[in-house]
Amino acid sequence: MPIYIARYGKSLKASTLIPVWRAPRDPSTSSTPNLKEAYKGTLFDIANLHVIHYDSRKAFYNRAGHIIYNGYMSSVRGNIGTYVEDLETNTPGLVTDTLRKGTYVLNEAAKNIMGGNIIEGNAKVNAANVDLTRTVVSGNANIQGGTFTDCKMTDSATVIGGTYERVTVKGEATLNVEGETKIQNSIFEGDTILHYTANGEFEISGHNTPNSNRDLLAAFKFASSLFSCGTVHTFCLKSKSHNAGCKCGLYVPLAIRGSEVAREYMALVNARSMDTERLEALEAEMNKEFTRRNVFKWIRELR
Repeated sequence: MPIYIARYGKSLKASTLIPVWRAPRDPSTSSTPNLKEAYKGTLFDIANLHVIHYDSRKAFYNRAGHIIYNGYMSSVRGNIGTYVEDLETNTPGLVTDTLRKGTYVLNEAAKNIMGGNIIEGNAKVNAANVDLTRTVVSGNANIQGGTFTDCKMTDSATVIGGTYERVTVKGEATLNVEGETKIQNSIFEGDTILHYTANGEFEISGHNTPNSNRDLLAAFKFASSLFSCGTVHTFCLKSKSHNAGCKCGLYVPLAIRGSEVAREYMALVNARSMDTERLEALEAEMNKEFTRRNVFKWIRELR
């Protein structure tokens, strides 16, 4: 059973020495570690940073902050350290004991943020409800739950749940994804809001601002997958300007491609129309476009 330690350094380096202990043979007899009984090893070795790509590893070095790692000697690849700039700001509630100034024992939730992550700035991560791997959380981002692999959350982004791989969330974007669906290879920015409930295990890829035919095709495929694999409660690309519950994110690719129905819908939401009956009628008409046949048609036309 691991013991999670946070060690502060004014300028962390690969050669920074951090305490480590032999694991007790009987985990039931483990207690708060004694610094006088600790061995010392380098941050590079004890936090297993050698398994992280060099470019990512550099982000750990020459900066003040905490390295979180397994305090028991282990070569297990899963025990890869994580950088946290400020424990109370970035990961509140983790510290259970202070061995001495700058060296802390953490609770079991720390295992959820192990894995070569960077948590910095004023970002906040609810460690009890997340699973982070090789992910950067910075700025004023607020991560309340979800599973993240190779992701970047920054600015004032908020994520409440979901599974993400190679996803960037920035600006004031807010994501709330319920269910087992994995969103991957996507960028959410600005004041986008996505509230989505999946109805099974699916992989949905490619949301981005449509700046080219390739982006436009990806946006349509993303919207089509959302529609066919679950329930879209809200998908608004301009939440500060549109009404609550807006789904313009689904229909903007159709509008760009010249759909008169979609263009009418966009005109109404841009004007914050309260004609819900007309908006719902337009949505019902556009929803007929989200078919596999139309996806293949778009692929032929836009590739």
